[in-house]
Amino acid sequence: NAEAQLTPLMTDEFRNERAVKSFRELSPSFSRVYVGRVDESKEALDRFADYYDQTFRHCDTTIYAVGGSLPGFPEKLDVAAHAEGVAKSLEYLVKERDCRKIRFYCLTNELMCDDQWGYFWKKDKMPLYKEFHEALYDAFRRHGLDIQLAASDGSYGREQAEELKWTVENMNLITGIYCTHYYDSLKPGDPAAYGIFHGQFTNVVGLALGRGRRWMLGEFGIAPPRERGVMIDDRNWNGYDPSQAGLAAVTMAEMAMAAVNAGAYAVMSWSFCDYPDPFVVEDSHDPAGRARYESGKAVYKPDMKYNKWGVFRWSDVRRDFGPNPTYFTLGLMSRYFRKGANVLTAKTDDPLVRATVLENRDGTVSAALVNLGPRRTVAVSGWGMFPRPPRLYLYDSENPRLNAFGDLPAHDGTVAPVDGKLAVEIPEKGMAFLTTDYVARTPAPVRGVKVADGRLTWTATDDPDHCYYRVYANGRQIASTVATERPVGDADATYVVVSVDRWGNAGKRD
Repeated sequence: NAEAQLTPLMTDEFRNERAVKSFRELSPSFSRVYVGRVDESKEALDRFADYYDQTFRHCDTTIYAVGGSLPGFPEKLDVAAHAEGVAKSLEYLVKERDCRKIRFYCLTNELMCDDQWGYFWKKDKMPLYKEFHEALYDAFRRHGLDIQLAASDGSYGREQAEELKWTVENMNLITGIYCTHYYDSLKPGDPAAYGIFHGQFTNVVGLALGRGRRWMLGEFGIAPPRERGVMIDDRNWNGYDPSQAGLAAVTMAEMAMAAVNAGAYAVMSWSFCDYPDPFVVEDSHDPAGRARYESGKAVYKPDMKYNKWGVFRWSDVRRDFGPNPTYFTLGLMSRYFRKGANVLTAKTDDPLVRATVLENRDGTVSAALVNLGPRRTVAVSGWGMFPRPPRLYLYDSENPRLNAFGDLPAHDGTVAPVDGKLAVEIPEKGMAFLTTDYVARTPAPVRGVKVADGRLTWTATDDPDHCYYRVYANGRQIASTVATERPVGDADATYVVVSVDRWGNAGKRD
């Protein structure tokens, strides 16, 4: 969730109709965020806090903060002064701006970014990394910050266990939770993928639990071939080969499911949205240019085209802000796999079917099923005990139902259990999501819709379960937004605004 640093680059339309709207719709329980750099200005911290109020506070999202890249050469920094600066920044956010959901912090992304990517992952450098974390540990306590340290946020593919092993053997007393990233070069739809993922994650979970700690997956993905360096050509299958993006979204979901089934504390996909294209960083006298410069300090150098891993796109040049297939697969998991849930044992007798089932704190149950074979009907047992039949969402990798406005698709009905079993027909190389986490209702009509001076406005709903609005002109959807106004070009059109609630129920359009 790196876009929290980029709010000055967002137009009102992009912020209201893409970033904030999509965040509230997917309602993530947990998010990894770039914030807490030693050189962040008060203006940058305030911009983050303003965005926090619209997103993390609104959705009660727990935050794992990471500083990005250290300025300059680590050996030349004053370790204590660096830790003190970070603590002061976080203290301002937590105590003065009430950003109390910041729960974890790590010194750097992937043990340093940019030209020094992976800098600390050398046996002679890791003691210095530990020294920085010890200083942060002391500084956080001096400033009264209830923020645990995470280590080490490294990304090394199938070798990640070696880096984690050093960390747990040398930094356990100051570490609250362990975090690693995982990227693999497997092709989308590889039937061996889930077994590989689950084996890797079971290993690192065991390392952490052996020291009385939990483990979280800070980033993950299946990476296509890179034509340039790791921090320059950072794109997933959406950008490399769009024809494979629908199937890649299934394999991404398999990776998340494997982490959950293995015992992960939290699972975070890199990333919520692309970084804007183009993204050129340089200082400026213009406020927007200055903000771009500050937001780029974490990982960038001039002319980098970096991060095309978002669940939706961000290209100002092409005016392309549409959703990618992962908006459906990972998005539904984000929405219905809630924090504090119990992970239930899910068994399948088909090697091409995988399942993850969670029981949320309120007793609702959500499941994700992957079918890597031909279209088939799968019998799912154990659902007869629940008070309502689950809603069903189907994902077809050959034809993802992607709404141009980034709306999650409507459910495909409910499935009534027969003798405690559900019969679910899953598309070829597709997915099915089941959830009892819903209330069947119709949100109240939106009042006060009017057009004046080229702007459509309406009265905010007082529905506590409201999520966002859909806007229609002459029966055709033209926007989804969290705002209560937007510019329109046709004053004579017939406009309708409906409320969509947190379960995806939409108000009537008549």
